[in-house]
Amino acid sequence: MSISRWETLYRDAHARGMERLQSIPGVACAFHSVLDGWIRITPSLLHSILDSNAELHKAAMAGCKGEYPCEINTPADFVSGLFHSLYKGAALQLMIRSEETYRWALATFGAGELRLGGTSGNMARSLAPLGIPVTVYANPLTVELAERFGDYDNLRVISQSKDGYRLQKPIDAAFEQGVFAIHWILEYGSDFSMNFGELNVSPNRANRYIPSWNPRNNQFKMEETFANGFVSLIDSYSHLFFSGFHILSDRYPDGSTCDDVIEPLERFLKRIRLVAPSLKIHLEMASIASSKVRESVLNHIAPNVHSIGLNEIELPLLLASLGDKREREILRDVPTALNFCRGMAALKHATGLQRVHFHNFGYYLCLEQPSWSSPESSRDALLFAAIMASARARNGLFTSRDDIAAGLNTPISESGFNQLKILGEALKQPSLSEKGTGTFEQLSLTAIPAKIVENPLFTVGLGDTISSGAFMTE
Repeated sequence: MSISRWETLYRDAHARGMERLQSIPGVACAFHSVLDGWIRITPSLLHSILDSNAELHKAAMAGCKGEYPCEINTPADFVSGLFHSLYKGAALQLMIRSEETYRWALATFGAGELRLGGTSGNMARSLAPLGIPVTVYANPLTVELAERFGDYDNLRVISQSKDGYRLQKPIDAAFEQGVFAIHWILEYGSDFSMNFGELNVSPNRANRYIPSWNPRNNQFKMEETFANGFVSLIDSYSHLFFSGFHILSDRYPDGSTCDDVIEPLERFLKRIRLVAPSLKIHLEMASIASSKVRESVLNHIAPNVHSIGLNEIELPLLLASLGDKREREILRDVPTALNFCRGMAALKHATGLQRVHFHNFGYYLCLEQPSWSSPESSRDALLFAAIMASARARNGLFTSRDDIAAGLNTPISESGFNQLKILGEALKQPSLSEKGTGTFEQLSLTAIPAKIVENPLFTVGLGDTISSGAFMTE
């Protein structure tokens, strides 16, 4: 099968996905909506910061060598993380824990162009134009944040009145003003190239570094209005998207730990699964730098959701937290589709998840219990999600479901297609690269070559769009 045959599968999946949207009663996205400060990184900008500062110059060199911290406490930490991302061409998010360093970053880079961000915010903003009812969690819901959700009657937040719980447009429910958190999105293009000492820093793919300041949600406590309101309105929802654990710390000044933060969320999940057993729950991962937080998520959250979405950075980290450091090293040194399948299967077997969705540059993979969905439905959902993501990468945020069709005009990744051919040959399933369906360790395997925009308008939020679009339309 030639790569052109996949164009037919894409067109058919687009039609089926649009039809599938009509049957979705509602989705909820929690718990991470925030303001992003978008900045395009250039060599001249970085030279102006580093050339006169020996300490930051040294930190940049360390980052290129793979040396960077789990959290940002100094400007040097900030810079080492940035240059690790640039040198590897890898997405990386680190939390800023020092207010002094936050103020240094604000003075050095500015706030950037403020946009809607956070996993839940990105998902809600991608799904709302599709016309389905979307409820999003946003706390604190400031006017500045609410304005960036857009003007959609079907995008709501849960609020409480004397008559009970109701759904309101974010702008109507907002009561605070101010910027209490910024997640900087320091983006770079595939053409970025910087001579730095004896090194040439050329990531060769568009990506981003996300240093994030979010003190109010660092020790996250779910708003009771959302928790009780969601249960009250639960018959309105078919899907729940769960995220935001990357902003947590191992331990807090009051002596509590990440377990103390996560265990109430575990109880919430158990409560809603008891009340609404048909509700489908997806956990979207992010780059959780802390091994303690990752372990807590695996112990308390993963057993209470059906599905997980993650990328080539996040999967090895979770495997290491499961104690499989050898598998992590294999994925780092030999990042093939076959090895990613092995890692996905290891994660699934260790957690009892029904579904593991992996998105990589050029292709997407999904391993599922055979009873979860039909192979064709899973494949078409991945294809529809790829169309959504390519439309967003090409043209920015879409405003209606008709805008999604623009993603069909993006070329299919040849490298992704070739990876799937190699995978099919290794599994002795040559039809995998022809139809996108197969098996792996008694699990249903779906695999598709993605549509890739060479110079995307921005990269942040694409993984969130891919995961939410696929899970919702399957």
